[in-house]
Amino acid sequence: MSDEKFLERLPLGVSVKGAKEGSLDWRTDFEPRELYVQDSRIIRDKSLKKKQIFTWLARVLAVGLESIAGLLVYQEFKRSGELVIPNVVLDLAIKDAQYLLLAIHVHNLGGKIENLRVACPYCESQFATELDLAKLKVEYAQESTTTITVKLPVGFDYLPSADSQFDFAGKKFNVFQFRIPTLRDFLSVENLVQSSDDQIWNNTLYARCLQKVLISDPQNAEFNGYAMLERDQTMLGTELFSRLRLKDIGAIATAFNSLPAVASRCDVTCSECRREVSVAVDSSFLLQTA
Repeated sequence: MSDEKFLERLPLGVSVKGAKEGSLDWRTDFEPRELYVQDSRIIRDKSLKKKQIFTWLARVLAVGLESIAGLLVYQEFKRSGELVIPNVVLDLAIKDAQYLLLAIHVHNLGGKIENLRVACPYCESQFATELDLAKLKVEYAQESTTTITVKLPVGFDYLPSADSQFDFAGKKFNVFQFRIPTLRDFLSVENLVQSSDDQIWNNTLYARCLQKVLISDPQNAEFNGYAMLERDQTMLGTELFSRLRLKDIGAIATAFNSLPAVASRCDVTCSECRREVSVAVDSSFLLQTA
């Protein structure tokens, strides 16, 4: 497989203003930038990478891309004195942002990572191996999509505002509609990354991306398709998710994790016991020259 695999197109893509006034075009093209030694101060900012990984990612994308969907990235970032991340970067689906980090690495350093140190969980040996990024599976969206719709196994028990015209006793709000999470969303919850409770972080992200909460009940025309009042949805916030059953929150997590993306892990063979070891492909070794 060729290194060009990571230079083809974004897994999800972005919508930009089209040729016709008011229209939107679905675009998946991008252009990596040739990096220079002077760019290392951003790439090698270990403190930022450790404490604010999504801020680090945004800055690396801003310095490592010429353009996304025809919109300038690096020139805009440079024009701001490297202080303002261009909106086209912030509005990337998080899955596309993670893909672009790999694309920038491949464009500048190639698709092979040599002498990667791996600890085998089976025989406990330490071995050096070569990681071929071209082996990573990439899934692509076949059409433009901006939302995630999840049908829950059970649903949310809702007591509406007093002025609601409907009696919701026994009814479940079992369809949650989200917009696809962006790098901007992950930056907004970045301070919660260090939380000891991952579900608090997830619930905050879900609440930020939530668009509608509805009832799906084809057998009951009065309630079918009814949406939760926006003010109640806003007031409930993360409680909408903390009060869900585990099977429901699991369905939401699965839907978020199933978006088209590049795989985050790759298998390598242990040189001692010859078993396959799964290696996380992350920022710890990407764009590193030494």
